[in-house]
Formats: sequence, C-alpha cells, structure tokens
Amino acid sequence: MKNLNKGNKVVTSGGIHGTIIKVEDTTVTLQVSQKAEITVEKSAIAHSIT
Repeated sequence: MKNLNKGNKVVTSGGIHGTIIKVEDTTVTLQVSQKAEITVEKSAIAHSIT
C-alpha cells in the first residue's frame, strides 16, 4: 500500500469505508462521514476503491 494518497477511497480489513485525508509514516486518517474521522494503521487498509 505504498500508493496511498490523500483523496483515495479505501476499505479497511475490518470493512470500514473511508476517504484518506492525511497520510503519515505508519498511519492514515480516514474521513468516514461528514463529522467523523479515524486514524488506522496503513497495514489495516485492505484495498483502494478509487
């Protein structure tokens, strides 16, 4: 998952759908609704749907 970029739509291994709003060394922050953001490990990203 080296190609994770801001704006990519992804699904985590737990089934959470979100849009990447911040990429850091080992984590990404996902916007999962208009008012909710979560931070997950990059390794938790199952696949991109962009």
